[in-house]
Amino acid sequence: MPTSLDGARLLAKNVELQLPRGCQPLDVDGFVQVAHLVDDAESDFLAGCNILDVEGKARLTLILIRHRITVETGDDAAAALRRVSGTIDVKTTTAGHNAGQAMGPEIVVSTNVPTAAKSRPSASIYFGAEDGLYVLYAEVDGDLKSLAAWSDTLTSTLRPTPSARPVRWRAPTRLAPSATAVGKHKLNLPEGITAVPTARRTFGIVIGSEHDPLDVNEARSMLRLRDDAGVAMGGNVYIAKLLAPIAPTPAAVARLAADVRGVHDLETKSVAAKQFSVARVDGTREDGAHELFAAFESTPGEVTMFRMVFSKEKWAAYEPYIDASLASLEPSLGEVEPY
Repeated sequence: MPTSLDGARLLAKNVELQLPRGCQPLDVDGFVQVAHLVDDAESDFLAGCNILDVEGKARLTLILIRHRITVETGDDAAAALRRVSGTIDVKTTTAGHNAGQAMGPEIVVSTNVPTAAKSRPSASIYFGAEDGLYVLYAEVDGDLKSLAAWSDTLTSTLRPTPSARPVRWRAPTRLAPSATAVGKHKLNLPEGITAVPTARRTFGIVIGSEHDPLDVNEARSMLRLRDDAGVAMGGNVYIAKLLAPIAPTPAAVARLAADVRGVHDLETKSVAAKQFSVARVDGTREDGAHELFAAFESTPGEVTMFRMVFSKEKWAAYEPYIDASLASLEPSLGEVEPY
């Protein structure tokens, strides 16, 4: 059963780890073994300790990892974890708090059955910050009752510092007041969507997805798009050519782009911008995400293509602003520098 939380306190990046009584740092062999399994270009092994019995056997093992991804640890993350095989229970709660804080930020806690014959039941604490996803992983040499008790106790061991900034997505309430440059054109995107130079991984990577559902790579991207929190949408803007007689119009090019990427249940419409029309094609991906293609003829024989992917859970928040955003497209006339 849990011991008192009065052991050492470790500072690890932007969180502090309050160790339970008797938790001893991993020996050299244990540290090297865990680091070999965890450390890569996208993850950091930050700390680890064991509580040993009189025979030197580990009764509890704690491991703290930071994954360099952007994720909001709330209801959506909890729902994703519930779909993982071997998970007994998942709940959202709050982490431990430091002096001067009324309470800690929101975290997700999962308890899991053993995944192999020689493994132990485990509990995991997830905290999404702007510098990465912190995961406190605990294996317990006990039954489900002791695992549940440790799971509750461990919510107080992870204590984000004042410099830790939790990821918080906010639904848009309007179009952004300032325009985003797209080549020689500009438009007002829904509030919270910005241009970024690189893609970011999402929560699905850590819990078993084969790819980032919001990563939409294109060979000739002009710019990338993402929401501020990095958890709701991803996209880019690129140039495509009209393909007579197969796809002689922007609408046909947009529909072809959707078809070849496996987007189904397609719907096509035209949006009247200030000086021209924009073809819009909407559909659904196999993972349930909403994918949108919008195209207009920016130069003779070429179209500028917007490709946006919205997570299934967040699409409804953006839907009311898409037509208004596309309708704001117009030549920049030198007012906005091309991206």
